[in-house]
Amino acid sequence: MVSTISIPTYVGTSTFYSPYNIALDRNSKSLYVTDFNEHLMKITSAGDMSVILTDSMPLAGIAVGPNNKLYLGNNTRGEIFELDTTGENKTTYVSGIVTPRNIIFGNDNLMYVAGYGIYKVSGPGSYTYEVAGSQFNGWEIAMDSAGNFYEADHFNNRVRKIERDGTITNIAGNGEAADIDGIGLNASFDGPQGITIDKDGNLYVTTFNYSTNTGNKVRKITFR
Repeated sequence: MVSTISIPTYVGTSTFYSPYNIALDRNSKSLYVTDFNEHLMKITSAGDMSVILTDSMPLAGIAVGPNNKLYLGNNTRGEIFELDTTGENKTTYVSGIVTPRNIIFGNDNLMYVAGYGIYKVSGPGSYTYEVAGSQFNGWEIAMDSAGNFYEADHFNNRVRKIERDGTITNIAGNGEAADIDGIGLNASFDGPQGITIDKDGNLYVTTFNYSTNTGNKVRKITFR
């Protein structure tokens, strides 16, 4: 079942457009959405919308941490901010990350950031490369219960698995820029971008091809 949450041109006094990244607070059921501009919006379970932060653009990744704090990435400044779920008390959590786009928390409760490579953030100001930038071709990541990464390889139209020992495998997509269902490498993806994983291990991938303005799909990958 698919339903739509329509975002008006103005949320309060702010112009909110080009929604980019989204996070769910599983406790309050609120959604947090960035617009790849300068806004962070909160949508409550009742559907009430408010811009809780206006900052410098472009804002990108957003995640709810295990401590119920929000973590927000600025793509150009290379910074991750920590703030309250009200949008207040914003502080710099870590800086120096190259083009952070996507923030997730693993089963180990540590933060992982997809940018030019995949970074592991072990605490305020402390990060290491988990996967080198030269090995990572995507924009967003998901992590399974075993700690393996899944990458939406936007530029090569594939979905890849990156195991903890560094082994990289194409698991879906034959490289053709098209959204065609199939098994494994017989399927194709038209500019895979966003990726997430559910509790059963199913992957969900969004597609959009900026060269042809095609894609615009949500694809599901199940493992058998």
